[in-house]
Amino acid sequence: MDPLRTKILPEFQGVINKSLKHWQFEHSPKQYRSRIRWKPIKFNTIHTYEQEEIDAVRVEWAEFVGRFV
Repeated sequence: MDPLRTKILPEFQGVINKSLKHWQFEHSPKQYRSRIRWKPIKFNTIHTYEQEEIDAVRVEWAEFVGRFV
């Protein structure tokens, strides 16, 4: 998800793909997909997030992805 509609760096996309594939294989091997499909998502909201909320999500995401790298 990219609310700024910028292109994700290939290095990040690779890490995310590996993490998602690993999680999917561990939790649902019968529905495992060998390829991750990326879709742009539009955000139409006026709600803004505080910097503390953004930082909390960054830390949580880094801890989650770090377990698979």
